[in-house]
Amino acid sequence: MRQPDFKYPTVSLQQQSALVDSWVSAALSLSGSAGLVTLSYNEALNMALSDLSDIFDSQGFKQLQKAKEAENQLLIAPLERLNEVIRGLNNLGKALSHR
Repeated sequence: MRQPDFKYPTVSLQQQSALVDSWVSAALSLSGSAGLVTLSYNEALNMALSDLSDIFDSQGFKQLQKAKEAENQLLIAPLERLNEVIRGLNNLGKALSHR
């Protein structure tokens, strides 16, 4: 029996997982910034559950999540400060009305 000219390299599950994670991370970093994952309804229906779990477990998705959370905090901060000003004015109004 003739030996093959080459052998496929053996790849551990950890190496496979790292490769899938890097592919998914690259795809997510190239996707639009409108949402965390921008897919149409039909595209989402055509994806396998394992593909979805790969997306949500990837480092790229976690980085996008953190970026969105930081962006939301920047939007919320002025509103929280304005709420404190309103609360202070309310307390001042109560204090002045009791005089």
